[in-house]
Amino acid sequence: MHRLNARLLYRLSTYHARNAQQALRVHTPRLFSSVQPCPALQHNPAFSPSDITSAIKSFDATLPVAQALTPPSSWFIDTRILELEKRTVFSKNWIHVGRLDQVSNTGDFFTGTIGTEPYIVVRGEDNQLRAFYNVCRHHAAAVATSPSGNAHCFQCPYHGWTYDTFGRLIKATRLKGIQNFAAKNFGLVPMDVKTFGPLVFVRATKNAESVTHEFPNPLNVVTDRLEALGFAKGFKFYTSKSWDLNCNWKVFVDNYLDGGYHVAHLHKGLGSLLDLQNYKTEVFDGYSIQSVPAATSSDASQESRVGKEALYIYIYPNLMINRYGPLIETNTVFPISSDKCRVLFDYMLDETFVPPAPYASNKEYMDMTLKASDVVQEEDIGICEAVQRGLHSSSYVTGRYAPSVEHADYHFHQLLSQDLNRAISS
Repeated sequence: MHRLNARLLYRLSTYHARNAQQALRVHTPRLFSSVQPCPALQHNPAFSPSDITSAIKSFDATLPVAQALTPPSSWFIDTRILELEKRTVFSKNWIHVGRLDQVSNTGDFFTGTIGTEPYIVVRGEDNQLRAFYNVCRHHAAAVATSPSGNAHCFQCPYHGWTYDTFGRLIKATRLKGIQNFAAKNFGLVPMDVKTFGPLVFVRATKNAESVTHEFPNPLNVVTDRLEALGFAKGFKFYTSKSWDLNCNWKVFVDNYLDGGYHVAHLHKGLGSLLDLQNYKTEVFDGYSIQSVPAATSSDASQESRVGKEALYIYIYPNLMINRYGPLIETNTVFPISSDKCRVLFDYMLDETFVPPAPYASNKEYMDMTLKASDVVQEEDIGICEAVQRGLHSSSYVTGRYAPSVEHADYHFHQLLSQDLNRAISS
């Protein structure tokens, strides 16, 4: 009886399996015949390993914004693009690296890295501001190992080669027998350094012809707007913050330059303080200005947070200057990897500011303001990281611009295209 049942079960299972296979053969082609391959999967520059040049050239920067596609996702996820950016965007343009109050006294210095280039900015013994590659001319170790400080000279920790604040080599021991050597030829290699208001910029390249924009790039409109607010002398540094984001540095810039497009959706608290219907974007050569009037409010403390107008100023490639009420805030973004960046926030407070009720001190007022600012940053971080995840999807290659609001973002991409195309043609 058991054998009979087993034989019957086997025959039944074989019969059903044959029928299922026949049904699959009959219906599978019909099921998929109407589904067309996704164009993004047929040809996705972000996932084409063969030619990074084609990915760069696929972006047409000559089209009007209403016809233009955004850069391909490979620009945001491919490490080869980032390496090109380090050698061009961050090494051949003026990069904001610090503030004048950090180097106000003789011997004051700070250090950092832009692209692949380590730097020192120092106030010399003659009170002049200078910048150098932070690289010893002996065997390439860093001569200044602290992020900031005060020094009358810089001694390399490796073999003791010592340089003064003019960059001159003033001490190098145990060189007896060396030939074809002159100390005057082995000073620290200089970088270009400039200031704009209270901000310090450096440029790593010494070949001005390869630079996208000479300094000062015609910042007259920005200068006029900021000088009217006392940018150069009327603000005092208050505090700094640093945020690490799991997104490409350009995603952060894109978010900043969308002409307020995202504010009503993502920043409802901030959006309630702004008259978003009158948001304005102006694009100039190498920079842009977004401005928006404050919304009418009966809350004096909230009104003071924005003032009459909020300003958002972008200077290529990685500097953003924001004006809210009594504050000027700078955001400077640097790449860490193709999927990660660091944004440095400096907050400067109007020296004449008197906090409104109910705040008894500037500290109380700033605690409130920074807390509100943190909410906005967390909202931006969340969406930027979500965008970065989406950029890795095979379903996405390029997007579009909203022409009436995202022309500043298109201008940013045009400048990037200019630098990247220079890199692959040089």
